[in-house]
Amino acid sequence: MVSSKKEIGFRPLISNIHQRKKNKQMSRKKFKLGTFFFYFMVLLYVGLGILHLISPESYLPAMATWLPEPILLIYVSGVAEIILGLLLIPRSTRPAAAWLIIAMLVVYLFVIHIPMAIDYADEPTWKFIATLLRIPLQFVLIRWAWLYTRPRKKSTPASA
Repeated sequence: MVSSKKEIGFRPLISNIHQRKKNKQMSRKKFKLGTFFFYFMVLLYVGLGILHLISPESYLPAMATWLPEPILLIYVSGVAEIILGLLLIPRSTRPAAAWLIIAMLVVYLFVIHIPMAIDYADEPTWKFIATLLRIPLQFVLIRWAWLYTRPRKKSTPASA
């Protein structure tokens, strides 16, 4: 009499090997895509922060008129974006940096983007449409930052 294991043969073993290869290939693709988006986020905040420092006058139209010292605030926000973008890189500071980015984006939403949309509402031009598109973009950026608020295991894409 042949045991049940011998009746099965090598098929499950070969199938299992193929499945492991397929899973490994998929995890590599996820890792590469996740790593790309992570470093893109870092570059986005660092790059925009540098633009705040290089060309602060281009951000003046976005500043609320009731805020004091608009140029100084543009410089401060630029430095904050650079620091927070760089703090995303080490795993130890990533969750705190992500929460601070979320807080920064919420402040920008209520202090800059919503008032700007209200200001441009009287003149329905491309500026008004652009400000309306920026508001949902803030929620996308908040959700993106939220992905990094929890410490990740070493094998996940965001742990780059």
